[in-house]
Amino acid sequence: MKSSIFKGLFLLLVGFQSAQAQEIDETYNSKIREFTTDPRFLPQSVLNVEKHPEIPSPLEHFGEIIGAPKIMHSTAEIYEYYKILADKSPFLSIRQVETSEEGRPIFLVIIGDEDSNQRLDHYQSQMNKLADPRITDAAQAKDIIADTKPFYYLNGGMHSTEMGSPEMLMELAYRMVSSSDPAIVNIRENLILLINPVSEPDGRDKQVDWYHRYTKEISEWENDFPKSPPYWGKYVFHDNNRDGLQVSQAITKGSSRSFLIGIPSLCWICMSLFLCFTSLQEPVPTMSRWIRLP
Repeated sequence: MKSSIFKGLFLLLVGFQSAQAQEIDETYNSKIREFTTDPRFLPQSVLNVEKHPEIPSPLEHFGEIIGAPKIMHSTAEIYEYYKILADKSPFLSIRQVETSEEGRPIFLVIIGDEDSNQRLDHYQSQMNKLADPRITDAAQAKDIIADTKPFYYLNGGMHSTEMGSPEMLMELAYRMVSSSDPAIVNIRENLILLINPVSEPDGRDKQVDWYHRYTKEISEWENDFPKSPPYWGKYVFHDNNRDGLQVSQAITKGSSRSFLIGIPSLCWICMSLFLCFTSLQEPVPTMSRWIRLP
């Protein structure tokens, strides 16, 4: 059990292997090729989006693939898609963890196999024990690890001008619940994936509105035209991720509640710009001893 857990975690870290799947969605794949500027960004794991008979892909739902030029989705559109995935797949559930300052919901998406969803409370309890050295010693930790699954947390949309992650996470969620690729099935069975799709929904909607109104059709970017609203949050701007001590903002409260659901052993803060840069945060300090266990 322990070896399969870490095998799944490793596969998620290094990327998905090529899919030997049901039916490859050639229309989706052709659009990925069309919109990708360099073939070096096109490993088979990127191309092999499967066509599921019951679960709609982003292309089927939105009419365009994720990453199509001049397409940006609001939080309402993003959350609607996750709710459809939750309705169509037993591997995905969604819950509200906070409400923003302007009244928008902040949702958390949970992905895992049916066992993970049915025994979520058990796995949460196991991770809470592992995270607290006051109640769990090294010997007990080994026993707990043998009967648990690690949580992996993806946080998108923290800085509203970094617009790619709320888009990309929708496609990732679709791949995770629809694919029959052995690598993804292994991840689904041995990990519990937490996705905060839009951690700052107020700023996301302001930025999307600004994009459609002012910057969507611009081709010359050296004229110092403002590329974002002057103030996307109700109370804070870019420093909304410096609120860890005060926990005064909804984004911090929502992210903290999302994190505490599973005390994830690894967290990714998705920060995407022109080249879809993603920042891998270091493992949670209280969990590092678990990762180092032989």
